[in-house]
Amino acid sequence: MTSRALVKKTLNFDTPERIPRHLWILPWAEDTYPNEVNQIRLAFPDDIVSAPESFKIPPKTIGNKYGVGEYIDEWGCRFSNVHGGTIGIILHPLISDWKDLEDFQTPEATLSVDI
Repeated sequence: MTSRALVKKTLNFDTPERIPRHLWILPWAEDTYPNEVNQIRLAFPDDIVSAPESFKIPPKTIGNKYGVGEYIDEWGCRFSNVHGGTIGIILHPLISDWKDLEDFQTPEATLSVDI
């Protein structure tokens, strides 16, 4: 069965042979265990892939998502990362209480999709 058919059967609750998979492997694992990661990918290829980003306005970020130090994503979330190749932890959540939703705004860039 093709990956496409497997995903369609899953979305239609049509008893697929197995659950479709996507192995989200961090750069740390690829850098530290390249041979093992390659063997896993050969044995268990992805059925689901990510769509390419197609923003008209590039999202504003600061830093390196997987690098050591601080990273600020397009939503304004600040991450602290002490290990390269992984994603850091959020320092201060943007929404720590339900009332914070009143002032929350979606970043303009995430709405500028080039269809």
